Amino acid sequence: MKDNAQMNHGGVLKKDMLGVWAQYYVRFIQALQKEGIHPWGVSVQNEPAAKQVWDSCLYSAEEERDFIKFHLGPLLKKHFGNEIKLLVWDHNRDIMVERVQPIYQDSLASSFVWGTAFHWYGEEVFANVGKTKALFPDKHLLFTEGCIEGGPRPGSWDTGERYARNIIGDFLQGNEGFIDWNLVLNEQGGPNHVGNYCDAPILFDRRQQTVIKIVVIMPSVIFLNLSFLNPFVSGMKRSYDLEFKRLLINVPTNKSLWSSSTQINNRLMSHYPQIKLGKSFIYLDVRLLLH
Repeated sequence: MKDNAQMNHGGVLKKDMLGVWAQYYVRFIQALQKEGIHPWGVSVQNEPAAKQVWDSCLYSAEEERDFIKFHLGPLLKKHFGNEIKLLVWDHNRDIMVERVQPIYQDSLASSFVWGTAFHWYGEEVFANVGKTKALFPDKHLLFTEGCIEGGPRPGSWDTGERYARNIIGDFLQGNEGFIDWNLVLNEQGGPNHVGNYCDAPILFDRRQQTVIKIVVIMPSVIFLNLSFLNPFVSGMKRSYDLEFKRLLINVPTNKSLWSSSTQINNRLMSHYPQIKLGKSFIYLDVRLLLH
C-alpha cells in the first residue's frame, strides 16, 4: 500500500490505496465495537513526519489534509456520524502550528476534524500549543503521547519533573487532556518489538513478581493529580478527590525530602511564574518523588 512496500521505515501511501486505507479505519473500529470496545476517536497517523524502524507512514500537511477531505473524513462521517472524533498531526509541538494550518484553513477538511493531537518529544515549545488554540479556538487540543525514553530509571527525580513540567505547561496553553504512553512496563522497560525501551509510572519485575515503584506520577495520580494541578492552571475546575487525599496521609515529612521538593518547585516556577507556591503543590512534588 506504500511506495516503499514495507510496514516500517516510513514510505508514502500510493494514490490508488488512499480509499482502501480509509476503509481500514472503518473496519477496524467496527471490529472493536463488535467486541464491546467503543473508541471515541482516532488520529490520522501517529507521527506523520517520522520515518521510523517500526510501523510508520509519512504525510505532508497537504497530503494529510487531502486524505481527510476526500477519503477518511467522509467515510467516518458516513458510518459513525459524530461518534468518532478525528484528530490531526499527532506529533511534536515544534511545528504543530504549520502542520495544522493547511487542514484547518480548508473548510471542508476542517469540518471533519475534532482537534489536534500532539506529543512532548523534542523542544518543549508550549507556546505553540497556545498559538494553535488562538488561531483555531473551535478545535480541541489533546496531548496523546509522552514517555521517558532510554529505559527504566528508578529513583530519577528528572522523570517526575518532566511529567509535572509538561502537564502544567500544556494545560496553561489550552490543552484539554493528558495521555501517558506507558502506564506499566516490565523491569526492562518493555515489552517492545524493536528494543525501544522506556521508563513508566510503574515497573513490574517479572522475576520477583513485584511492582517497582519509581519516581514518577503513580497510576492513580496520572488522572487524580489533575485535581491537584487545578489551583495552578487557569480555567480548570477546582476539585479534590477523596482517594487522592487518602494517598497523602502517609506522605513523610523529613526535612531532606521537603527541601528537595521545594527545590523542584522553584525550578518549575522558573518556567511558570504565574504559579503561586503552596502546600498543595509541594504535596504534588512529594508524590512525584516518592520511591
